[in-house]
Amino acid sequence: MPARFEVRRGGKGAGAYLVQLCTGDGRVVADLGGFPSLDEVKRAIAFLREGAAQGHVVDLTGTA
Repeated sequence: MPARFEVRRGGKGAGAYLVQLCTGDGRVVADLGGFPSLDEVKRAIAFLREGAAQGHVVDLTGTA
């Protein structure tokens, strides 16, 4: 089963929507919050999809 974005209400007012990116077996791999509207949620998901496809991995762990 493919990964999925799950959208939930997180509270009242600003930041009312939360988004989780889950694996096919339901494990949460990204947890985002503080979106004031569903339009903002849609923009964030589109940005994540594009960024994941083209993004570079930057190792900041300090190991060789």
